Amino acid sequence: DDDVFFDLWLFFAFFFNTALFLGGVPKLPELKTRSIDVPLWIQFLCKFILLPLVVLYFGILYAYLAKLASAWGWPNGMVGYPVLILSVIGGLTALLMWPLSENKDGATWAKTFWRWYFPSVLPLSLVLILALQKRISDYGFTELRYCGLALAIWLLAISLFYTIRRQATFQAIPISLCAIVLLCAYGPLSPRTVGQNSQWERLERLLATGGWLNEGKLKSNPHSIPSNDFDQLHSTITYLSSYYGLDQFEEWIEQFPEEEQQRLDWKEKNDRYYEMAGAITTFIGATPELSSEEHRFLTLNLNPQSFYELAEPTRFYQTQLNHYNGGQKGFELKWGETSLVLKLVNDGQQLVAQNDLGQSLDEINLTDWIDVNDLELKPLEQYRARDAEELSITLDLGTDQGTLHAIINNAQFEYKDNTWRLNNGQLFLFVSAK
Repeated sequence: DDDVFFDLWLFFAFFFNTALFLGGVPKLPELKTRSIDVPLWIQFLCKFILLPLVVLYFGILYAYLAKLASAWGWPNGMVGYPVLILSVIGGLTALLMWPLSENKDGATWAKTFWRWYFPSVLPLSLVLILALQKRISDYGFTELRYCGLALAIWLLAISLFYTIRRQATFQAIPISLCAIVLLCAYGPLSPRTVGQNSQWERLERLLATGGWLNEGKLKSNPHSIPSNDFDQLHSTITYLSSYYGLDQFEEWIEQFPEEEQQRLDWKEKNDRYYEMAGAITTFIGATPELSSEEHRFLTLNLNPQSFYELAEPTRFYQTQLNHYNGGQKGFELKWGETSLVLKLVNDGQQLVAQNDLGQSLDEINLTDWIDVNDLELKPLEQYRARDAEELSITLDLGTDQGTLHAIINNAQFEYKDNTWRLNNGQLFLFVSAK
């Protein structure tokens, strides 16, 4: 039975080897009465690599704090990553240096680091909590934010403990860390439970504010909202569906028209996660407000299966189509005697196919895919599913060469100055036999 091998591995990996290792650790009274022999390579690692790295990291973060203090600013949410990285590297360095600091003839630099590391981390742990509190108050809990906050609180507590009790041993670090991990691992305080509940409450609040929720059921109330609010609504639905599945949306899905329910049923599971945001915003009539000054991007995706519905390809190619990097110059394609150039023209609004003489053979007017005048009445997600016939250039390459199909997929459009234009995308090319 394969499970026997797995169970044995778990036992030896997490219980037996740990017990075997800890069985060789001297008791604490013995440690206090004898000198600890620390290998030279660990001393070298701590003194010449880890210690300078941690000190440099402290300097960078305290310079950031000084800048914040001078500008009376609030810590950015991104400061959490460097503080957590410093706490991990610095904490491991402190644990490696602890035996050196406890030796009677221990190195002065190790004693100094162990004494001042935790008081130095104390202000940074407060900054980390303030930065996370800002993100959580604006966007709610996620699993990562919850874990970050739990670690920040632990870091504050352990730093305060060692600042007050400087003669304490390192035992408080693993004991307290295990305690907080066990407390947050299961039940109502687990990251998954807290994150899901927080994001669901946030979604209901966004829907209720827009008049799209009544007694727990979706309500159609077509109107436009600021782009930032629409993005938050869209991202919250996507987060919930991708992290926690679609079962929680079952009552709302039952409100959708029958054809929409059928469309979601045949979608691949991963696709359905990202389709849910479009389905809900379409049903309730939520749309973003667009202004001529606003930069906005719209992505069109094709079902790859639709490529093969045109004809069975004998050869398949793929290249990147970018308006700013070579899109206007074009891509030259050769099959036998046939030479073609596909390129963007008219400021990224058209894709044309030309022969080697520069004569236009066919073109796609890309902006025809999007009804700009009606955009405020329709959610952007309606434009994601398109028939491959509408987005393709089909050219006869001759009797011996077959037919070329050039299809744009995953195209990202940029809205600027009341105009949509192709920013970048993928160009799929395949040749089908005659």
